[in-house]
Amino acid sequence: MLTLHLVMLHFVNYVKRSCLIKRLSRISTNEAQRSVESILRRLELADLETLAVSVESLGTEETPCIPLPMGEEYWPAKPHVLFCQLWRWADLHPSHELRRLPNCQTSQDPLYICANPYHWSRLYKPDTPLPPYSTLPQELPKVEDDTSIASDPVSPESRFSSNSGSSESSQPWCKIAYWELSDRVGRLLPVSQSVVNVFADLPHSDGLCLQTLTDSQVTTNSSVLQTRTKIGQGVTIFKEDHEVWVYNRSKFPVFVNSPTLDPPNTEKLTVYKLQPGYSIKIFDYERSKYNQRMRDSSTQKNGPFDQNAVRISFAKGWGNSRYSRRYITCCPCWIEVMFVNR
Repeated sequence: MLTLHLVMLHFVNYVKRSCLIKRLSRISTNEAQRSVESILRRLELADLETLAVSVESLGTEETPCIPLPMGEEYWPAKPHVLFCQLWRWADLHPSHELRRLPNCQTSQDPLYICANPYHWSRLYKPDTPLPPYSTLPQELPKVEDDTSIASDPVSPESRFSSNSGSSESSQPWCKIAYWELSDRVGRLLPVSQSVVNVFADLPHSDGLCLQTLTDSQVTTNSSVLQTRTKIGQGVTIFKEDHEVWVYNRSKFPVFVNSPTLDPPNTEKLTVYKLQPGYSIKIFDYERSKYNQRMRDSSTQKNGPFDQNAVRISFAKGWGNSRYSRRYITCCPCWIEVMFVNR
């Protein structure tokens, strides 16, 4: 009986593996089905199941890592690049930089690398590099750190789930405001977790659900109503050491500007278009301090400006000749992320 049970179990697993391999090979992006099947046969059943959930849900379902050994004969040198090419970006070149997302748990593993394609993002780099700021003149006065940001008192648990799995501290490192045109919707919300999702519709996820704010905000503005439908999975904002990143997990571009993405004393901050699947470093604490030391009080900013805040508009851009919206307050749906300057 035991032998029969093992034979049946082996057969069931074989059938399950075969079905998963066929399903995944059919939805790969740029390889012949037979070639993809030969790659998938090297995976364990549990990894195949994880890959299927991740790919078929387009990353909306949280899935574990798929750790693959680096440098083994039957895997390429960069297996994560291969999997991203097959199931996310057919045009991805190995020289293109990928950035690991905060839901990946293999960053410290020297032998294995995660091949889950939805644990990676494409790295967006501004076309014009910023000038170096490591040679800060010593005679410039130091700007005192300001850890206070005025806001409405609100408990983090009112909008954020407390079981996100990310590291937390007792003090918030940023606060988020949601705006529709020039009207703020809801209260200013503090964030103490190192990672926060901001979304309209993202099943089984923790973070700030904008729909809970807009349910009580009645509007007849067609542009606002239309843009709300495009927020979808929204963005992931995460803090790593002295940097803050944003990852666009929606199906539409988001537009960002930040005082640390431009040189000091820039009159008009550049607005960057971040395509789906890309991430960008939106704030650098060290550069922010440098910019403040170099600040020229005579420089006039075009529109509202906060040296410790970034603005992210969903689906609609602003600020240059390509867009009819001159200011961020003309955008239908946007968030303001205000950082505690430490």
